[in-house]
Amino acid sequence: IANGASDPSIDMSFNGAAFTTFTVGGNVLGARMDRTAVAFAPLTGLLDADPNRHAAGIGDGRSRTAISADGTGIAVWGEAGHVYARRMYGITPSSAVLDLNVPELEGHAGGAADQPSVDIEDDSSFAWVAFREQFADGAGGVQARAVGVRLRGSRVDPAATVAYDGVGWGGPSVENPEIDLNGKGVGVATAGAANGVALSAVLKDDKLNAARAIGGNG
Repeated sequence: IANGASDPSIDMSFNGAAFTTFTVGGNVLGARMDRTAVAFAPLTGLLDADPNRHAAGIGDGRSRTAISADGTGIAVWGEAGHVYARRMYGITPSSAVLDLNVPELEGHAGGAADQPSVDIEDDSSFAWVAFREQFADGAGGVQARAVGVRLRGSRVDPAATVAYDGVGWGGPSVENPEIDLNGKGVGVATAGAANGVALSAVLKDDKLNAARAIGGNG
């Protein structure tokens, strides 16, 4: 599919169509395999918000992808301290690139974000993205929270945006958020806390509930 690539991600729909994303030279690229095909076809353009800065899909900004029942894809990645999302129709990336960083949450100013994860419902209009974002903790420092964002088409649903990790402000920072949905949009989002505790949140009725500790002790 690509030479000199790193950090690949892949997802396949129940009818056999698939998307993959990966990083080459600080740019996020993608490819699609039709359900009747036996090979991937590259997307017609880069996914980056700014292809000239060559800072996308690197390290904790590695890309992730998901595909819906109708074959619509979505890619998320980190770039220059921001998490971005972009839809893919066939081998054509959407012209709309969404910046998912949260400027402010519950009175705490937002900062750099990374480690995105994404999944999409059978109805391709709706998807959820989980990622890590740094927020001012109110005591002169920063705290990393696990943020969940719901997408409706090419827009963010602000009413559904939440820090879902359940640790509260002043608690431990979190890392490695992940999210997984079924076709109806019911699912689970997880994260790991800096104190070694595993956290898991239930997503139901378009609401991402606060996580509970499910195990781990350092």
